[in-house]
Order: sequence, then structure tokens, then C-alpha cells
Amino acid sequence: MRTAALVLWIVGCKAESVGVEVPKGGPDAISMADLQRDAFILEGDKRVRAPGKPRPSAAWASFGDRLRQMKTVPAYGRSYRDGSGVKVVCGRKDGKSSETVVVAAQDDVDASGRSTTAMAMVISLAKAWDVRRPPPRTLLFCAWEGEAGRAAFMQSPPVPAADIVGGVMLGTRSLDLGQHPLEAVVVDFSGSVGLLDFEAMQLATVSVEAVVRGLVDQ
Repeated sequence: MRTAALVLWIVGCKAESVGVEVPKGGPDAISMADLQRDAFILEGDKRVRAPGKPRPSAAWASFGDRLRQMKTVPAYGRSYRDGSGVKVVCGRKDGKSSETVVVAAQDDVDASGRSTTAMAMVISLAKAWDVRRPPPRTLLFCAWEGEAGRAAFMQSPPVPAADIVGGVMLGTRSLDLGQHPLEAVVVDFSGSVGLLDFEAMQLATVSVEAVVRGLVDQ
């Protein structure tokens, strides 16, 4: 009886509590359900946002909250948001090295479907790096609003520019940071959030995760 009770106790406990490390992160952490939920959160739960209408301020706060939930730390001191007034939101995953790989998205008001997709992908890519051990390189997960946000990030990134060794820019345009630009990864999704192809979005995110992992593990 005591043996049976012990077996039941072990089975009922979380694996971590009995000394077994449960793998987290990686491509298996990227789910269609997360991408769909985040896409709706980033649209303020509205199915349609007219072209040219900015993303709600609450959605930017939610983006920072989601990065926090993925166990990143605020990239701007105690804040996830740049203090200049421009909408730039970044979370950092500290690695063994200060060399930094950037994963970023630009929110363009005239391309809401593509922008929402890219931002949701950034969150899921941060989840893929929600791991216990620090990665070989530091990761920086960011999104910003329009050309003003792009300029603000380039002028004053939240980590020393010399530490940035590359990364990906989810969208249609690369980001020229000099010696180590952020290479463009085309995100070809359009339409309102209710019409996005979340299965295709998941597959695209898994593909990008492999690219990011290659940069981090170099």
C-alpha cells in the first residue's frame, strides 16, 4: 500500500519537483492557438481596423505584457517601452554573451494584417526562447510603430549597437545597422485579423525560429 501511494505521489507531482528537467521552448512551443490569441489582442480584440488607423495604445501595452510573460526582461531599464514617447517596445533574453540577436517587427498602419502577424510572431519567437538556461547569445524582441519607431530604434537601440551581431526583420524591409543589418524575412499576410491564416502563420514562425536559432547558436 505504501509503495502504491508513493508511485501515485510521484506521478501526481510536476516533473520539476522530483528533479526532472522538462524541456521548454523551441519550435514545439510555437502554437497556432497562441498566434491567434495574440493577433486578436494586438488588434484590441477588434476584427476590423481600417487602413490608416493606428493600433490602440492598449495593444502596445499588451505586447509588452506578453513579452514579460515569455520571461523576457525590460529592455529599457525597468520598462519595456522606449521613454522618448515613440512607440518602441522591447524585451530582452539575456544570454551567456552580450552579443545580441534582434527579432523585430514594424507596425505600418496601411498594412495591419502583415503588421499584426509580424508582432504576434515576435511574441511566439520569444516563447520559443523561454528556457531555463541562458542561450549562447542575448536576444532582443522588439516592435515599433512606423518610420518614427524605426528611426528611434536605429538612433538609440536598447543595447549597445556594437553588441548587435544580426537578426531578422519580420516584414518586407531589412534594417541597416551598418556591419550587422537585420535581414528581412517576408511576412506575406494581409486582411483583417479575423481572416488571417493562422495555420500558415504557425508554419512561417517555425521557419523563422530555425533562422534565429542559427544566429543565436553561432
